[in-house]
Amino acid sequence: VPIVPDACFDLLICCDSRHPSIAIWTSPTALSVKNQPDFVPDAEYFCVRFLPEQYLLPINESMKSLNDLQAPLHNVMNLQDEEGLLESIATAKGFEERIRIFQNYMRVYLQSAESRRDAKTLVNYLIGEIYRTKGTAEIHSLAEDTGYSERYIRKKFEEQVGFSPKLFAQIVRFQGAIQDITRGQEDLTQIAHKYGYYDQAHLIKEFKKFTHHAPSYYRNVLDCAN
Repeated sequence: VPIVPDACFDLLICCDSRHPSIAIWTSPTALSVKNQPDFVPDAEYFCVRFLPEQYLLPINESMKSLNDLQAPLHNVMNLQDEEGLLESIATAKGFEERIRIFQNYMRVYLQSAESRRDAKTLVNYLIGEIYRTKGTAEIHSLAEDTGYSERYIRKKFEEQVGFSPKLFAQIVRFQGAIQDITRGQEDLTQIAHKYGYYDQAHLIKEFKKFTHHAPSYYRNVLDCAN
């Protein structure tokens, strides 16, 4: 199953007693069949998705270095009692209990979370503006708003999110468009104007960039699935 870029990253917790593990997996920056999570066959997983603006996990590596990768979580952050967490989640009686266990475990990192949030103030502001404008914000405008150079903004954004603010904005805009295409209540011209594409042709071109298919193909697939 191809995976569409969404700029998030996931924790993949394998609950198989023979292969217990916690891995971080980052979203691809283009539709990918090859760069998919490497799951243990027939194993049960508990997965947690994080938005790009998260500051709870103290990841030690630049997110740019983790693009399109799956890596053991203990390689990129200092995990406390990994074995205990794995055992608790693997033996939990259902999904809701696993959620509670994970939430309780993450409280360990809450004390230092505020300092990480402060360190990400600039990038979180940029992300907020890109969300607010549905992906139409331009980097030169963001630079003027913040007083930082475009080069500095790009560098900090890539470190903390994994890719440039321009590509992130394109993904945000694409995600908005694909949701509207899924709903099927507006035609492509309306959707293109809504998300700041020059015209329908521009929307189709960018849609193909992320999915390798035209919106019409995607909509047909959804119609068949329904």
